[in-house]
Amino acid sequence: MKHINVFENVLIVSGVAVSLSMIQNILGVIILSLQVVLILYKSGRKIYDHIKNKEYDKIENTLIDAKDQLEDLKNKDGKN
Repeated sequence: MKHINVFENVLIVSGVAVSLSMIQNILGVIILSLQVVLILYKSGRKIYDHIKNKEYDKIENTLIDAKDQLEDLKNKDGKN
C-alpha cells in the first residue's frame, strides 16, 4: 500500500504541473482573443459613428488603425 500511495502522490503532483501549464496556455489564448475582440469592437464602433455622422472619409483611417493594432498584437505575441 505504501508504494501505491507514493505512486498516487507522484501522479497528483505531475497532474497539477501539467494542468498549470495547460491553464497558462488556455488563459493566454483567452486573453489574446479578448484583445482581438476589443480592437474589433472599438474600430466597429468608430466606423458606426463615422457613418452616423456622415464622415465617410475617416472610415479608411479607422480601418488602417485597426489593422495596425492587430499587426502590433501579432508581432508582440510572436516575440514572447
